Amino acid sequence: MKYYRTYWEQSSLEYATWIFSEVDNQGDEIRKLEIFLDGKISYYDANTPFELGEFPTDEDLESINDSEEITVIEISKNDFEKTLQLFLMIKIRRGANNGILSNLLVT
Repeated sequence: MKYYRTYWEQSSLEYATWIFSEVDNQGDEIRKLEIFLDGKISYYDANTPFELGEFPTDEDLESINDSEEITVIEISKNDFEKTLQLFLMIKIRRGANNGILSNLLVT
């Protein structure tokens, strides 16, 4: 598995600015977290397979990173998991589960 953080410098609320991806050895996304400028958070995994896709190859990443608006870097599994947990907790606290789980997270 490989883990990536993508930053897309753009101002549209329609597209994610930050994307965190877990990619298997065949180059397919397994899990993905998208964070939008307006604070919207989207999470995709095997339950939402149509939102996942092939991740660019290393050669493609070089040309992507040559652009001035998109930066993709490989990150550690630990960094991916910590980011995922943080943003999923934020999403839960915002009421993604009608407030049921958010009550469990308040200390």
